[in-house]
Amino acid sequence: MPESEWQTRKQRIDQRLKSLSPAWKIVPFSENLDLFSLRFHAVTEFPTETGRFPLKKKFFDPLEGNGN
Repeated sequence: MPESEWQTRKQRIDQRLKSLSPAWKIVPFSENLDLFSLRFHAVTEFPTETGRFPLKKKFFDPLEGNGN
């Protein structure tokens, strides 16, 4: 039986992000979240123009001065 998207994210993707050096933190999206303060974070349920994206990697690039 195939995994659901959320199972894949929790069991595979989240664990890989957390095992990186530096380890990434998984944080839920909120309207008050300061995206420019994040570094090596994955934001869950990130809103897009077409709905919510299940996981968006977010990091701050100090050389460019913006988030990616």
